[in-house]
Amino acid sequence: MMQAPPRSAQRGMTLVELLVAIVISLFISLSILVLLAGSEGRNRVSNGLNTIEQTSSLSSFMMDQWVRSAGSGLTVESGTFYGCTLYAKNSTGQTLPRTAALPDPFAHINPHEAYQFPLAPVLIFPGVSSGTNTPSDTLMVMGAAANHAGIPSSLTSAPGEDHLNVHNAYALTASQLVLIADINSSNCMVTQISSSHTDATATTVPLNGDFHASHIDTLNLADFSKDSIALPLGIPSTGTAPQMMLLGVGSNKTLYSYDLLQMSGGDDALQARASGILEMHAIYGVDTTNDGKQDGWVSASTGEFATTAILANSQLSTKLKRIKSVRVALVLQMDEVSSSRQGMVSAPSLTIFPDLAAQGLSITRTLTDDERRYRYRVVDTTLVLRNTHMLTP
Repeated sequence: MMQAPPRSAQRGMTLVELLVAIVISLFISLSILVLLAGSEGRNRVSNGLNTIEQTSSLSSFMMDQWVRSAGSGLTVESGTFYGCTLYAKNSTGQTLPRTAALPDPFAHINPHEAYQFPLAPVLIFPGVSSGTNTPSDTLMVMGAAANHAGIPSSLTSAPGEDHLNVHNAYALTASQLVLIADINSSNCMVTQISSSHTDATATTVPLNGDFHASHIDTLNLADFSKDSIALPLGIPSTGTAPQMMLLGVGSNKTLYSYDLLQMSGGDDALQARASGILEMHAIYGVDTTNDGKQDGWVSASTGEFATTAILANSQLSTKLKRIKSVRVALVLQMDEVSSSRQGMVSAPSLTIFPDLAAQGLSITRTLTDDERRYRYRVVDTTLVLRNTHMLTP
C-alpha cells in the first residue's frame, strides 16, 4: 500500500507571540508619536520666538523713526511754538481741539480736560491706554516735514481771514500746511496755502484748501497780531505731511497710532501698527542743569516732569526743551500658549528698566498664573531726540 509523502513542518504564530508583537508595535508607535509631538511643540515655540523677534525688530524700527525725528522743523522757533495749544481742521471740520473723546486705545487722553493738545516734540501720557486690561503708557510725537528746512516767515501785518502778509514768501509754497503762532498768545493755528499761490516774490500769500479756516472753535485767524510767525509744516498731497500722532497699546495686544490732524479726513486716522505687544512703558531723559545735555531719567507720572505738571506749568516751552530723550520699553507676548502638561513657562514677574531701581523708576510686572503660560520679551530702547538735544532752556 502506497503512503503519502510526509508534509514539511509548518508552524504559525501563537497567540502569545502575536500579542507580544502588537505590544512592541504599540510601544514603537507611541515613541514615534511622542517624538513627533515634541518636535511639533518645539517647532511651535521656535516659530513663536521667531515671530516675537520680528515684532521686536519692526516695533523698534518704527519707534526709532517716529521718536528720533520728533521736533523736526519745530526747533527753529521753539521759544514761540513749543507748548502752544493747537487748533486745526480738515475737510470734515474741526480736528483740534477735539470735540469728542478719541477712539480706543486713546479714549482716556484729555489734556486740560478740554482735549486741548499742545505742540510738543514728545509727551508721555502714563498709564492711560484704554481697550486693554493692563496699564500702558501712550506717547504723543510731533514734527514737521516742510521743504526749505522749514524756514519760518515773519508777518508784516496781522493776517486776514484768507491771506498772510509776509516779508518773504520763499518758504511758503502752494498747498503747504502752515502753523501760525503769536508771541502774544498761547494758541496756534494750522492753516493751508492756496494751490493758486505760485509767486515766491509775493508779499501777500493766499490761504485756501481742506485745512484752512478763518476761525476754528473760538480762535479767529484775524485775531493774530503782526508779531505772529508762519512756520511751514509740509504738503499732505506730496507725502510730506506733518507728524502729529499718538502711539499706544490697545486690544488684541496691538500697537496703534492715531493721526491728530486726520490728514485723510479721519477714515484711517487710527491704524494698527504691530501685533503681539502687551504693554508699553516710557520715561524721559532730561537736562537737569540747563546745559543742553541729558543728566538723568525721570518719571512721567510724578515729580517735575509729570505730564499733569508739564501741562499746568506756565513754563511749558522751557520744560519741553529739557526733554532730551525717551526710553521706551515694549512688553512682547508670544501668541503660542503652553500646554497643560508644560504648565507655566515664564517667571512670576517681569522687570522693566531694571538698572533704574535705585532711582525708583524700575517697574515690576507681576504675571498671573494664566499669563505665565505665555513667553515674553521686554524690548528696551533709548531714543535720543536729535532735533531738541542741543536746545537750552
